[in-house]
Amino acid sequence: MSQYFQELKQYMDFSSADEKALKMMHPIAKPYFEEIVHDFYQRLLAYPNAAGVFRSEAQVLRLQSSLIKWMDRLLSGPWGDDYFELRERIGKVHVEINMPQHFMFSAMALVQSHMTKIAWANCEVEEAKSVVLAVQKITNIDLAIMLQSYRNFFVGRVVDFEAKEKVQLASKLEVTQARYHSIFESSGVSILIVNKEHEIVLVNSMAEEMTGFSREQLVGQNLVTKLAHPLEGGKMITMLSEAGSVDGASAHELRLVTATKSDKWIRWHMNGIDETDDICLLGVDVTSQRKLARQTRRVETLAALGTLAAGLAHEIRNPLNAAQLQLMLVERAIAKAGDAVDKKALSSSGLVKSELSRLGGLVEDFLLFARPSGLRVSSAELSDICRSVAAFLDGDAKEAGVELQIEAKHDVFARADSEKLKQVLINLLRNGIDAAGDGGVVLLRCYRIAQNVYIEVIDSGPGIPEHIDIFEPFATSKEGGTGLGLPIVHRIVTDHDGVLTVSRRDDRTVFSVELPVDGPG
Repeated sequence: MSQYFQELKQYMDFSSADEKALKMMHPIAKPYFEEIVHDFYQRLLAYPNAAGVFRSEAQVLRLQSSLIKWMDRLLSGPWGDDYFELRERIGKVHVEINMPQHFMFSAMALVQSHMTKIAWANCEVEEAKSVVLAVQKITNIDLAIMLQSYRNFFVGRVVDFEAKEKVQLASKLEVTQARYHSIFESSGVSILIVNKEHEIVLVNSMAEEMTGFSREQLVGQNLVTKLAHPLEGGKMITMLSEAGSVDGASAHELRLVTATKSDKWIRWHMNGIDETDDICLLGVDVTSQRKLARQTRRVETLAALGTLAAGLAHEIRNPLNAAQLQLMLVERAIAKAGDAVDKKALSSSGLVKSELSRLGGLVEDFLLFARPSGLRVSSAELSDICRSVAAFLDGDAKEAGVELQIEAKHDVFARADSEKLKQVLINLLRNGIDAAGDGGVVLLRCYRIAQNVYIEVIDSGPGIPEHIDIFEPFATSKEGGTGLGLPIVHRIVTDHDGVLTVSRRDDRTVFSVELPVDGPG
């Protein structure tokens, strides 16, 4: 391998002059390392196939640190045998985390591009030419070393696979045929069998239809990384572990991501297979069933409330308006009387006015919930909506002593009703500000995964009491609240064919709005 490295340098004509140019470039480029790393990972994470390689944010941070060290050594040297061994180890790590090879080419091209810009901006013409050429040589050498790791891995895998196949093929073929004909194709449901490493072993035609993937695309793949929704991979791992360790089938409803990047709700029945470590999964698509149940509940609720609202509008609004008018006249009379009138009378009138105003707001919220207006769907830039709503409520947050943070650096487009979404965010942010209280923090996040967009409102408040269903009309934990704000928010989100959830994460309350990119059906 040392000889291989020397041949690479000779082939690329990597000379002492190139080493000198790289060392000269090192102190000039070092201040830009973090900017280059940030640019690289932002581009990488924008692609679902690349983002799926990473298991956690901590792993991404470690890899970012490694990339900085890699650039530091790239320019500072020395470029001897230990340099080759280090690059070879990096290539093996890329193999282990299943990093697609074409992303290494993209990385090298990105580094070359940045280094070229830096050189031309900070060096004399001849020096810049030398630096650009040296960077191209050394990055191409690095790329060749790391690609060699992929070659060795795949060659070894093929050799191992062929050796195992020769031993196991005869016995497995008979068992596989029996399973295939007696169970899979005649079952009428989607069936997948996975081994203890959660790799897909067998699938039937119904599973192909459900997922949109062929057998060839599924067999040998990890079930969780291939099919599980990004937000529910952990749940699927837990349920697979439970199915393999307890007697009797367990049923769970989880989302999967199909070949077309759309989501489906699947009711999974999981059970271990006797005398093996394999797990059998029976899947039934309940997406339409869940949507229909949601719509039915909403229609029934709105129908009942609509009837009641019609009567309330007449029975409450008219006397309420009359009371407010008479109170205004009383206040004017009190004001004219001046010191002759007890100041308590003015205070009492103010209290009555406040309560009438609150009652009027309740009626308006009730009518808004019971008789919603239709959606006006268009292409909406959600990050911009988040920033504008945050700016609108920044004064309220400061007055309450709450720090309002926002993470919406990138454009996130979806087909939606912009004004309705603003109403959703204003309601959720105001609730978060109230919950966080003086000295608290509220974070607004907006991002996209596959064919869905996510908006999260995270507050540092104490959380929601377990006995309160906050999405039911008139259920509230806030003093003086009407209990209609979150039901209105929930209706708007479901009208968008979205999902609104609330959870507790790291001692924070998280309201998550999930919307399809292509808008409501």
